[in-house]
Amino acid sequence: MQFFSPHLLFLYSTTREERRGEERRGEERRGEERRGGGESRGEVGEEREERRGEERRGEERRKEREERRRGEERREERGEEERREERGEERRGEERRGGGEERRGRAQRTETHTKIHYILQINTFKTQEGSTSILNNLLSRMEQYANNLENLVEERTQAYLEEKRKAENLLYQILPHSVAEQLKRGETVQAEAFDSVTIYFSDIVGFTSMSAESTPLQVVTLLNDLYTCFDAIIDNFDVYKVETIGDAYMVVSGLPVRNGKLHAREIAGMSLALLEQVKTFKIRHRPNDQLRLRIGIHTGPVCAGVVGLKMPRYCLFGDTVNTASRMESNGEALKIHVSSATKEVLDEFGYFDLQLRGDVEMKGKGKMRTYWLLGEKTDVYVI
Repeated sequence: MQFFSPHLLFLYSTTREERRGEERRGEERRGEERRGGGESRGEVGEEREERRGEERRGEERRKEREERRRGEERREERGEEERREERGEERRGEERRGGGEERRGRAQRTETHTKIHYILQINTFKTQEGSTSILNNLLSRMEQYANNLENLVEERTQAYLEEKRKAENLLYQILPHSVAEQLKRGETVQAEAFDSVTIYFSDIVGFTSMSAESTPLQVVTLLNDLYTCFDAIIDNFDVYKVETIGDAYMVVSGLPVRNGKLHAREIAGMSLALLEQVKTFKIRHRPNDQLRLRIGIHTGPVCAGVVGLKMPRYCLFGDTVNTASRMESNGEALKIHVSSATKEVLDEFGYFDLQLRGDVEMKGKGKMRTYWLLGEKTDVYVI
């Protein structure tokens, strides 16, 4: 049998107790760590759930915003369609109001008078004198009001028609009649190409020196008198006055309504009439001086259209315009300078007297054969 000393037994027991204590403490630490890890995993799970919930809510909010945006776009589209319909109705109503206002006014007045007479007939069945007197007075006032209203409607209708007529006349003075009608209907006027038109240019020789020796008011008076005289003459021909720039006067025939080859004949006849009128024209502030008008004519293709929104103008574009201007600037005072292209068209009519001028050097064009238009032949019978 083996014996141990009490001291060794004590040490052995102490060491065993310490190991057991350390094992218990280790178990406690591991338990705490497991609990701590569980809590951490629980917190992570909750955070994930919260993030997923936020993402779902954000997605729902985005969908709601998208739906609202699409709804607003649909409402805007419906509103735009309604506005277009309203503008169309306004235009159609504007066309109908001219004649419809007066008819509706007469219908309303007739209906008002019918109601008043009907009430008067009912009034005859009243037996009490006091009630009858009050009703008669009331009906009399109503009839007077209806008559005043009828007169007011009639005055307003006439004023509206008068203002509409003035506006249309002003539009017809700015633009050709066919173009003005398109604009009145709300249509867009497209630029148009014309194969053959005849253009007239004229200016006053020595106008610059005359202006320097005159007051601005005298110059304005001179041009106003001259162009008023010209405007009255060109009304007798199938032409359109394009514009005036200073002393320059521009007229065209063959557009916007095509007239075959008659445009050359119309411009030639108009030029002879204007030249004849200038020979007898009197300048107010210089009665002893005679205006020296220089005229150029050319025939060819152009493109025409309305240019601009404020103060729109019906303008011509093309080399024909430049050539007609060159014909005028290379002409002579009190003569009508005609290009060979215009001469060929005039020869088809057979009653214009033209004289060969020769080859003339034109700026940017080279040499061109030109003619003088002397007048119309008196020994030719024109149908």
